[in-house]
Amino acid sequence: MSKTNNHSHIYTAEQVADWFLSQEAMTHKKLHKLCYYAQAWSLVLNNKPIFNNPIEAWVHGPVVKSLYPKYADYAYNLIPKACIEQNIFDKKTLKTLYFVYNAYKEFDGDDLERFTHLEAPWLEARANLAPFEPCNNEINLQTMKSFYTQQRKQLLSE
Repeated sequence: MSKTNNHSHIYTAEQVADWFLSQEAMTHKKLHKLCYYAQAWSLVLNNKPIFNNPIEAWVHGPVVKSLYPKYADYAYNLIPKACIEQNIFDKKTLKTLYFVYNAYKEFDGDDLERFTHLEAPWLEARANLAPFEPCNNEINLQTMKSFYTQQRKQLLSE
């Protein structure tokens, strides 16, 4: 796949996941949270989703359902680091991916799960469900954009 200069291009969650896996080996849980944060920050920084795959509010945090079967066999083990062609992303998208990776790379999947459990997008999608009650409600993109826009404003004012 060659590089695109079309700034309205939307990638797949698989491409985004592959990019994160090209940075380091990681657990399934961490990979889903990084994809979630890539989606959130793309909405804020680029005013568009990075991918169209829905993100659901599962018990352990946001999950890109379409990615789940691809990595499910790893369970709690590390998914190996991957080699991918990185020039498929336009500059703004690549900048967003690096921003997300650098902001969250020091955290493991459990840390990222705890963060998302305190944030409005996941909480809103879960509504009044019990903590371990299964759920496949989609996390609303507009809620994500609003919440992380506020996070950005707080970061910039500190």
